Amino acid sequence: MLDRIHKIAEIVAAAAIVGSLIFVGIQLKQNTSAMDAEQRMTAMNIWSQQGLAIATNENLAKEMERFTYPALKQAIGQDSGRRQVMAFVTVTMNTVENQHRQFLDGNISQEEWFNFRNGLLANMASVEAYAEYWKSARNIHSPEFAELVDELFLAAAETRRLYIERVERTDDT
Repeated sequence: MLDRIHKIAEIVAAAAIVGSLIFVGIQLKQNTSAMDAEQRMTAMNIWSQQGLAIATNENLAKEMERFTYPALKQAIGQDSGRRQVMAFVTVTMNTVENQHRQFLDGNISQEEWFNFRNGLLANMASVEAYAEYWKSARNIHSPEFAELVDELFLAAAETRRLYIERVERTDDT
């Protein structure tokens, strides 16, 4: 009888050890995901601060424009105001892409993601600089995000059309 209890206890102990190892593995995976997300956020914050420094500081934007390669400056028509707008758009697009990645990784909720997505859609529907940015920068974003943004541009065009149509009807009355 004692031998039987001893064997059952060994089986229970082995199951407990296996269960503990599974739990530790899950915890390790969650911690690794959290650390990866934190590293992405840190890099994103640094990138955003650099872009926002240009977007919010006219002197810095002018100096950046002054040091732009002459052939590039001529080809893209850079001036400090345009550089500020494009820096802001770049930061916005990179931030939303990062939030998209966080959503796909399960680090933010669907509701939080849709807030970012809808904010981008509103900007794309009303500010032409987003389309200009996308023409030259689509290939630097992840394929998943590029596909999403392409779809959002279609929705933005429809939103713009409906808004203009509504305004024109109001003006006719």
